Amino acid sequence: MNERKRPLWLFFTYLRQGKGHLALYLLLAPLNALVEIGLAAAMASAVDYAMSGQVQDMGRYVGLYALYVLLGFGVGYGVKRARILLLGRVIAALKQDVYEHVMYLPYPKFRENNSAEYLAELTSNMEIVRESYFTALLRLYPEVLKFVVATVAMIWLSPWLGMYVLLLAGLQMVVPVIFSKKITEKGRYYAQCNEGYMVTAKEDLLSYETSTLYQILGFLTGRHRKKSVETERARSDSKLINAMSYEVSFAIGNVMYLGIYVIGAVLTLTGHLGVPAIIAAAQLMVYIASPLTTISGDIAELKSALKVVGQYVQLVTGPQRPQGGVQPGPFAHSLSLDHVTFSYGDRTLLSGQSYAFEKGKKYIIHGESGCGKSTLLKLLQRLLPPQAGAVTLDGVDVEQVDRTAYAAKLCCIPQEPFLFDDTILENVRLYRDYTQEQVMEALDKAGLAQMVARLPQGVHTPIGENASFLSGGEKQRLAIARALLSKPEILLVDEGTSHLDPATAQEIETLIFSIPHLTVIAVSHILHPSTVEMAHKMLHLHGGMLEEEPIP
Repeated sequence: MNERKRPLWLFFTYLRQGKGHLALYLLLAPLNALVEIGLAAAMASAVDYAMSGQVQDMGRYVGLYALYVLLGFGVGYGVKRARILLLGRVIAALKQDVYEHVMYLPYPKFRENNSAEYLAELTSNMEIVRESYFTALLRLYPEVLKFVVATVAMIWLSPWLGMYVLLLAGLQMVVPVIFSKKITEKGRYYAQCNEGYMVTAKEDLLSYETSTLYQILGFLTGRHRKKSVETERARSDSKLINAMSYEVSFAIGNVMYLGIYVIGAVLTLTGHLGVPAIIAAAQLMVYIASPLTTISGDIAELKSALKVVGQYVQLVTGPQRPQGGVQPGPFAHSLSLDHVTFSYGDRTLLSGQSYAFEKGKKYIIHGESGCGKSTLLKLLQRLLPPQAGAVTLDGVDVEQVDRTAYAAKLCCIPQEPFLFDDTILENVRLYRDYTQEQVMEALDKAGLAQMVARLPQGVHTPIGENASFLSGGEKQRLAIARALLSKPEILLVDEGTSHLDPATAQEIETLIFSIPHLTVIAVSHILHPSTVEMAHKMLHLHGGMLEEEPIP
């Protein structure tokens, strides 16, 4: 897509989200411009009335002015209401699109950025786009209308005044062009600083226990202060260059406004213009100078928002995780590596490996730290795509399999499970349609039923952010209960019992390995003898090779 067209593409695409409000806004804005400019005619008629000496007409004039005021109030409020509601629809739609595109990014692409940067896209950067992009663009429409209508009226009133207005208007519109480069640079730098601040602040908050334990709060406080000052300075610089552009434009508007009186006085003295016309011209000047100043400021705002808008366009048009479309039947044969290669930089973790994990069998994979065991499980989960070869389910490339259907077949117990700031119930069933009884059954198998029963709210107990009141072992048990509840056909275990005491770990492993027809692929550093005895195969991953070993 042409870089110049990208921002406009975003604007017009999302304006369609509020068609009714947009239509109302487009209809009322011209009417509002006419009503506002009509004040010049009202003032001229008031002067005519004052000079006519017809006191008996006062009632008629007062009635007309009252109607004018009421009309102005109604139309003005209608325009603002339509714009506010339209912006609400637009930002809600954009925010949802950005959220969905972030959540559906391919795993390697998602990991390129800090999560705080994505958070900035959904919060602070979204406000930049709301105020400096969409609001500015919408505001341009009525302001341009006011300027055009008022200028035409001024030319009709006096060609000399009209020519003067057009000359200075052209000069006023040059102002944003002069400041354009600086405005864009300052806006881009502010967006970068803001994202950097979000990353630092999020990291500091998550490090509370570590920073307290190691007493590095002094360093973190200093770093936060530096980032905060840098961000606010960048914001101030961006606002100041916009303010400079606005004030230069405003100064030209003042010259234009005062010049109307000077030229109007000359035209009055020479008999070319009457006093009522001068009053009307002065009022028309308000609707010429003020819109031009606003237009100049809005153009500056648009320039400052271009970096953020570009990021959004890139995000919502970028690559997405393939969803697949093939609906698999019941798992019948094997989940297989077919000449799979995967590397991180120059470190090869899998080198053209082929292996079939057969239905119903139990596998233990071991190897040195960093050899690629967790990466292998991510390949099997479809989080990472192979750089060569394929992962297949009963002979079908998993990238072609419907992602939801695949997730129903395969589950993983990670070493560090993520838990939502919600209840125990929802953390186990993950907002799916499982009953409380089914959840309790899974908790019982994972050895958590008694602990949950002691809680005043039972499974409805909120666990808070990062499940702060649960031990590491209890968090891991919740993850195990989550997996058992899903009843997958294939279960991956990535050091899934590492936080449990040896006896409990062995008990959970025995439970998992004794489930009939369940294919288990477990990565472990600690091999419990009874678990090893239940395994069908033991595999050693080293130097990019996955090789079978005799079971001790």
